Amino acid sequence: VDQQIRGKTADVTADKLIVTGRVQGDDKLTVNADSITNSGTLTGNVTLTSTNGAISFAEVIDTATGSAAQGLTVDAGTGGVTFSKAVGATKALAGVTVNSSGLTKFGSTVGAVSVTTDAAGSVELNGFVTTSGAQTYNDAAVLAANIALTTTNSNVSFGSTLNSAELLAATPATLSITAGPRS
Repeated sequence: VDQQIRGKTADVTADKLIVTGRVQGDDKLTVNADSITNSGTLTGNVTLTSTNGAISFAEVIDTATGSAAQGLTVDAGTGGVTFSKAVGATKALAGVTVNSSGLTKFGSTVGAVSVTTDAAGSVELNGFVTTSGAQTYNDAAVLAANIALTTTNSNVSFGSTLNSAELLAATPATLSITAGPRS
């Protein structure tokens, strides 16, 4: 697909969809694809939905500098979701919600108001997660590195198991949780 999509709804069928630059407005993108690569900044709340295909973000995902924090929801069915680089690196996102019965992999740091994963799959953490609100990991969680989970005014909760990655068996990962006072 080599065209600019304007408006709120677009139907795209492809083996791979690459979206670069700004994702404008309150966009919802539904795809029947094996994978999606998305890089850029959010200027509105965005929902990405796949029909059991993997969704991967190869580049940093940020809220646009001049925008209020924007939310990102990813619904991948049985497909995995991979954030290869940071989420909210320059400007934190609003809520980051990932629903997948496959593996959700945060490959780097996450900065957001809140982070939520569903209970159907597993989540792998490879970088620090900092939020002002709740962090809720309903999936089985795996620490692939030493991790710090920090929230300024809410809870950090795990709805399933929490383990170190098998590659770290000789020296298990450490987990540091800092939850600030709630009002």
